[in-house]
Amino acid sequence: MLIAKLFAGLAIVVFSAAILGRVSLLPRMNLLLTLGSVAIGPYYWQLLVVVICTVLSVVYFSFSYWARNPASPAAGIISFLLIAASVVVWIIFGFLFAGHPWTHRQVVVLFLAMLSFFVGLLLSTMNVLWAAMRSTWVKS
Repeated sequence: MLIAKLFAGLAIVVFSAAILGRVSLLPRMNLLLTLGSVAIGPYYWQLLVVVICTVLSVVYFSFSYWARNPASPAAGIISFLLIAASVVVWIIFGFLFAGHPWTHRQVVVLFLAMLSFFVGLLLSTMNVLWAAMRSTWVKS
């Protein structure tokens, strides 16, 4: 239940930052990704993080109430810390260096934050899948 609340809180914080950045109350983030003719702005990346955190919150909430074997709290907290650290790094770097050119070190830190996000997401997914498999196995 704690992990579900943590992910829900992170989703609320990121959604608030996305909305405040969208209505120009916060400075514009310099985290634009261009793939060919498609450009994905920081607002859409933040909304993706909100959706991921919301889904993880709902999944952990449902497993805490309805599964016979709940997900591992240690793995859930570690995955939350990995995801939260990467989100905080992305938001801080996006607002802090909004009008400045990127240095090599900053790009490396941002890619490490992305790696941390994906590792946390993978760990959380494996934790939930393992709990689902343990709940469906019937002891004979």
